[in-house]
Amino acid sequence: MQSIMLPNGGQIKFEERLAKRGQFTHFSFRLPMAMVHVSHSGEVVISIELSAITAPASSLTPQQRRIARSIEELWRGKQQCLTLQGPLTEFATSVWQALGTINPGRTISYTHLAELAGNPKAARAVARVMSQNCYALVLPCHRVVGKSGALTGYRWGEEIKAALIEFEQYQLA
Repeated sequence: MQSIMLPNGGQIKFEERLAKRGQFTHFSFRLPMAMVHVSHSGEVVISIELSAITAPASSLTPQQRRIARSIEELWRGKQQCLTLQGPLTEFATSVWQALGTINPGRTISYTHLAELAGNPKAARAVARVMSQNCYALVLPCHRVVGKSGALTGYRWGEEIKAALIEFEQYQLA
């Protein structure tokens, strides 16, 4: 099983066995700036998606409450362990590992992230890895911005990206 160690002592593990589509369970919970939609199979998280707040959060089972708490605490920079569905390429692992070193409320450029990942000329490849992230908050690609500091593309919309960064800067940093 692949894993990424986070500077706060937390850990993200990647389960290599793929869950079958019919075995997924879904739930949603609310953060101050977005709804979080989670698909999971047992303790293995399949995806974490974000959307604008439009509906009430779903009623959660004890297992779903544990997963939601782990997601929120990892996002807030607290020590936690969570298992996601993998596997990852060696390059993606180095990018996610480097991304995990960025504290809440901080941002860096794709170029700087490529340098941290050990491949300084791979900014475009880093952007591609970011665009394929289906684990919002846990793999915090919202903390990566353009070289000029501009909010560049975000799978769940630039408004949510801006709100996440602003929340982190004023509430978590």
